[in-house]
Amino acid sequence: MAYVRRRLLKDGKTVVYLAMWREHAQGKELSRSFERKADAERHLVDMQHRLLTGTYAPPRLGRTPFSEVALRYRQRGNWRPRTHRTVEERLRYAIAHFGDRPIASIRKGDVQSFVSGLPLAPNTVRVVMQHVSGVFNTALDDGLLGGRNPCDGVRLPRVDAPPIFPMSIEQVDALLAATSEPFKAAIVIGAGLGLRQSEAAGLTVDRVDFLRRSVTIDRQWQQATGSTTGAFTSPKTEASTRIVPADQWVLDHLAAHIQQHGLGADGVLLHRNGVPFDSAKFGYELRAARRRAGLPESITFHDLRHFFASALIHAGCSVKQVQAALGHKSAKVTLDVYGHLWPGEEDRVRDAIGRLFRPDELRGAQG
Repeated sequence: MAYVRRRLLKDGKTVVYLAMWREHAQGKELSRSFERKADAERHLVDMQHRLLTGTYAPPRLGRTPFSEVALRYRQRGNWRPRTHRTVEERLRYAIAHFGDRPIASIRKGDVQSFVSGLPLAPNTVRVVMQHVSGVFNTALDDGLLGGRNPCDGVRLPRVDAPPIFPMSIEQVDALLAATSEPFKAAIVIGAGLGLRQSEAAGLTVDRVDFLRRSVTIDRQWQQATGSTTGAFTSPKTEASTRIVPADQWVLDHLAAHIQQHGLGADGVLLHRNGVPFDSAKFGYELRAARRRAGLPESITFHDLRHFFASALIHAGCSVKQVQAALGHKSAKVTLDVYGHLWPGEEDRVRDAIGRLFRPDELRGAQG
């Protein structure tokens, strides 16, 4: 049974109201004090609601420090080693802010204040909050919190991503001409297949079908942080596993590359003396080629992927075709990144009405 008890403190003047309740019939009686009787009654209603709906968290469990729950979250994550380190790096802001504060004492307003004080770019803030929310979800799973995740409804900074302006064919040609062997094949793979850098680094000859003119992407080369060693891992997302149609121009370049440089360990195409290219090698070769070609320093390997996407769009490929070739999770992702590149959309809208109200004029213009 839950009830409110009036108590006079030792000073003989101050009155407080104790909300009294039990977690179960034979359980120990628990209490929490309030200055106003109405607040104590409101607390009991909330406790009874949580007990009935299964969202009740015992106060003793809610005293678990935020830092301890953050450790549980990191330990349970089924991530690659590099991702584990990234998660730890992102969570250090929250651990420094909330520290050993009891997890149940952190409210939505506290999280909003934390977000507002982060000295990070909007995109990074969103990544940090993704993991902070994961910590509170872990607390919910473990019964440390009653109610909802305090991250729900927290306002995050707006991300205004600038539109992508892909490299021109002249720039890609210049970059390719300025690239030294054996890295030239990497430029062909980026511009001609739209692969991510890790996918290109992990491409092996058995994934290239010269007869059917296609390339299978079902793994990537994941380099250990601070090391030249690495291993094959699954692609970035489930949607990243795909088969990319390959033009003969790409296949001819790859065949010539194999004939001239052979294959690396496990049949890797991009290698030096059998060792797969690491991120440092990609960066060094790209900077050198960029400098020789007189291209902007802002150009990265990922810009070749943007070029590939723009080439498909301007060739008339549909959103779904571009999505499939790039390995995007959804068509929305493709449209969010490249939607502004689809040509003639405004003219199509105009022509849809024009065909109805001035068909003769349009036919004359087309004839």
